[in-house]
This record gives sequence, C-alpha cells and structure tokens, in this order.
Amino acid sequence: MNRAVVIGAGFGGLAAALRMRAAGLAVDVFDNQKVVGGRAGIYRTCGYTFDAGPTVITAPFLFDELFELLGKARSAYVEFRPLMPWYRIRFADGRSFDYGGTREQLIDAVRRFAPADVQGYTRLLTKVEEVYRVGFRGARGQALRLRSFHAARFAADGHAAQRSLRICVRVRIHKGRGAAARLFVSAPASGR
Repeated sequence: MNRAVVIGAGFGGLAAALRMRAAGLAVDVFDNQKVVGGRAGIYRTCGYTFDAGPTVITAPFLFDELFELLGKARSAYVEFRPLMPWYRIRFADGRSFDYGGTREQLIDAVRRFAPADVQGYTRLLTKVEEVYRVGFRGARGQALRLRSFHAARFAADGHAAQRSLRICVRVRIHKGRGAAARLFVSAPASGR
C-alpha cells in the first residue's frame, strides 16, 4: 500500500488525509500540538477551557463531502446550527455591526450602518462571489485575473467609503486569530 504523510492536523490537513485515505493510501498525520483540530481545537489553562474557533463555518458542504467519501453521513456525527448574527462587531462610539446571514440581510445591515456604502458593498459581494465560483467550481487559471490574492484591506478599501465599515469587511475577509482585536485598536472612536 502506498503511504502519504500530512504535516498539520487542522481542518485542511485532516481533510487532505481523509481524501488520501479514501483513495486507498495509508496516511500518517503529524502536528506540533498535542490535540488535533488546529484553529478548531480547544485549549485549557488555569482551570478554564477555551474554544479556539472556528468563528464560522462558511462551507459546510465540504464537511458533508468528506463524510460521504468514507461512506458516512455528517449529520449522524455532527450537527451544524445556523447562527445569526455570525458575529457582532462593537465600536468604541457604541455602534455595532451584525455580520452574517443572506446577501440581502448583509446589504440591509450595511444600509443601516453606512447607507452611502450600500452600492460599494454590493460590488464587493459580487466580486467575492466570482472568486468563490472560481475557487469552488474549478475555473482554473482565473484566480490571477480576479486578483483574489490581494489583501483583504485592499478589497475593502476599494468598496467602502466609511472607515468603520471597511474594518467590518476586513474582519470578515481576514478572519485571522486576533484580527478583530487589532482592527478595534486601530479604529478611531468616531468610527468614520
């Protein structure tokens, strides 16, 4: 039997290992942490348990696909529950922005938060949807044309006039651990 080695036991590493195992390879997975899960793991310190993420699962169908590769149904093991909002961003001036839901719900949230940015945010959603189609539907060679490699701040800055809305968009696109905290610190009290 052919063997494969996967370095990293986060979602990506585990998904790769499962796909290779379903293809008939023997797979060894290595990680520098004591537990699997990467950003989806938990850690304990000082008697407390912390959930390290993920903030939101944006592509639950990928989990279904992995379970199906192994002849299983995800719903028999894990229940995904939709949350609304996905998260709430609070600003020092007392305003907040609820992120999540359908395209229409997001546009309504932008309309309430920064009415002048609805058109730009709608353009950004259209661009992100095109990048999604390329990434998940396999239109190879298109990623460079779409400039999908650009940093989130450039995408947000090009589509939102109000600085606090750009911060909301960056947090959603970036989603790095601690990104929200760094962006809150850089946001002015007025949020504009």
